[in-house]
Parts: sequence; C-alpha cells; structure tokens
Amino acid sequence: MSTSDLFDQSVSAQLQKAILKLIFEGCKTASEHCYGNFNSTRIAKDVSGVYRRGVIEDQWSGIPVRFPQVAMRPNWYRHYTGSYCELTCGDVKLTQSCVIYRGDIPRVAEYRSTLATNGQMDLCFEADGGDEGDTVPKYLYAILTYGIDTSAKKREQPAFVKIEFPNCTCTEPVDEGINLIKRYPEIAMQYLSKPSFDAAVTERPARRRKIA
Repeated sequence: MSTSDLFDQSVSAQLQKAILKLIFEGCKTASEHCYGNFNSTRIAKDVSGVYRRGVIEDQWSGIPVRFPQVAMRPNWYRHYTGSYCELTCGDVKLTQSCVIYRGDIPRVAEYRSTLATNGQMDLCFEADGGDEGDTVPKYLYAILTYGIDTSAKKREQPAFVKIEFPNCTCTEPVDEGINLIKRYPEIAMQYLSKPSFDAAVTERPARRRKIA
C-alpha cells in the first residue's frame, strides 16, 4: 500500500480540502494584515512569514471542532524558543511548514526528526524485520508543505501546497507525495489565476538536497 493510500485511509477528503483552504486563507490574511499595516514593503515582507505561520497554526486549533476524529496538540520546542502544532487523525500525524521548493523536506528540526524516526509505519523496516522486542511504529508522519509564489508581489498566494512523506531520518521524501492543488482544483481555482494554477499542478522533478 502506498503512503498516499495510507494517508487517505485516515485523512478524509473533506479534511484535506479544509486544510488546503486554510493555507490559501492564511496566505491571504497575512498579506492583507502585513502589507496593510506597515508602510515599508520590506518590513511587511520580513514579518509576513511569521505572521502567516501564526495564522495557519491558530486556525488549526479549530479543526477538531469541525472534525471530531482529529486531535490537535500544541507542543513546545525543546528549549521553549517557540511552538508547533501537531494534528493526529487515525494513523497519521501531521505538521505544517513553509518551504522554498516544491518537493522539499523542511530544514532539520528535532521534533520533525523524532516524529519521522518513531513513525513511518513499515517504511523503516528491512525485509527481514526487526527483533521481536522492537516497537512497531503506529503512525505515518506527513508534512503539509507550501511555498509562496514569487510572482505574488504581496505574498498573498502559495505556489504549491503538498503533503510530503519524509524518510525515517526526515531528510528526503520517500515518494512524490500528494499535490493538494492538483487533487482539489475546485478549491484552488477560487484563489489562483489560471496561469498560477497551471504552474502549481505542473509536475517537476524533485530537487536533490545538497549534503554538507
């Protein structure tokens, strides 16, 4: 069974659509607030990413109200320098990150590495299996990724929105993931122009991460 099939078994189409819409609305709200309240477009650009992340994660807290099968848990980073939200739905745990390139796994973070290492169900196991005492992963870790369209002058729309499935070290995707804009065009076309939509659904080869 593919990672996409595993994801779809736990995360309903309606929930996927709601998550996609939250990204579009989060980008739009952050753009309107930052570019509407700062005289300097430079400063507006600087703060829009932080504000957008806050808007999206704040809205995630309302998802369990609409989808009772979902649990949302806010967590602190290890040294309490910030926090992140984690959604759990069936066998899937989901976090969200803005990335530069489509197909990217976000930069190394302890919580993402831990989620990927402890999860990924049977993706981490060799054909001969592990020792009898090994703990079998019980969930699939997925990352909701999106990137801002560079042609959007006020950073009001994403260039792509994808579900990525990282490997067990959280360094590379294990497959092509799920292109949510391509999967749900009826939602995307409410926010994107036809050229932007066409660019978002055009498949591109995955960018290889440089190894230091």
